[in-house]
Amino acid sequence: MCRGLDMVILGVCMLALLGQGAATSAGALSEPGSSESARLMHPITTLMTFADGTTEVKHGQGFVVGNRLFTVYHTLAPRMKNLLPTKREIYVAGRLMTPMYTDSVHDIAVFEIPETLCKPHCTTLAASHLPTLNPDRQVYWVQKMGDERLVMEGRIQHYAWLSETPPAFHAGAETPCQRNLIVEVDMPFRPGTSGSPVFDATTDAIVGMIQGSLLRAGGDTGYFKPMSCLLPLAQL
Repeated sequence: MCRGLDMVILGVCMLALLGQGAATSAGALSEPGSSESARLMHPITTLMTFADGTTEVKHGQGFVVGNRLFTVYHTLAPRMKNLLPTKREIYVAGRLMTPMYTDSVHDIAVFEIPETLCKPHCTTLAASHLPTLNPDRQVYWVQKMGDERLVMEGRIQHYAWLSETPPAFHAGAETPCQRNLIVEVDMPFRPGTSGSPVFDATTDAIVGMIQGSLLRAGGDTGYFKPMSCLLPLAQL
């Protein structure tokens, strides 16, 4: 069982939400342009107050496609799952916002970017013509190493499902999109990268959102939610 759900993959695994578990990465390529990264990726701060008067602050990030910002739900939730905040304030790029869609089970949150922010931030990158994510296809993502931002690369291994029984899958056919569908890559993501975009190495299109890593005896891997599943939730 991984986070209370079965993973349809081989071997015993432990799910590590990024920023909450250790992981390592390799394969740095280069530093991305700061302007491009700043346009797509934005910091998220969640301030929570509880009934006993205590508070909790969580930091994460999300990325923009169209006029929507995508991130992981665990950035917005308390670390202690049995506690519910009496007050929650979520700031995206310093602005107080409310998500238009949340799914705590599948770790997804979507925000609508207001018109006042659209001119400097909104982008149509990867909103259409998404590439097919076949095994061995190369992808890359941005991660921070101290004050440095590096581009990391990996290869897609296969699809997996956060459920007991996966839907039927045939090689060469489109994989049915469900909220429990994830794409596994051949290396784990570094802590702190959840909510970041994954790019296709051939087209540079955004193809997914980093969610976590799978730690197991056969070798650690990372997984992301494909954009083909996220875009319908965002009504794009």
